[in-house]
Amino acid sequence: GYETKIIIEGSATKLIPELVKEENPMHKLWEKANASKLIDGVCKACSNKMGTMKAAEAEGLALLGEMSGHPSMARYRDDGYEIISF
Repeated sequence: GYETKIIIEGSATKLIPELVKEENPMHKLWEKANASKLIDGVCKACSNKMGTMKAAEAEGLALLGEMSGHPSMARYRDDGYEIISF
């Protein structure tokens, strides 16, 4: 019953081109998260550094970079979200 948003950042951005492969065991979960609009976006700076920005764009994911190329966690907090980091 909670509204949830996933922001992919750091080294996790490197997983994007792997998760889109049908043979990846996490592919179906990735597709389900995408279809459910759970993924709010990807850190622009991190995906650029990891070389996966084009893969993120190809998946239709928003590139978040309000803070010098990184997503603003304060924006989510101000919108009432609780930040959980893994």
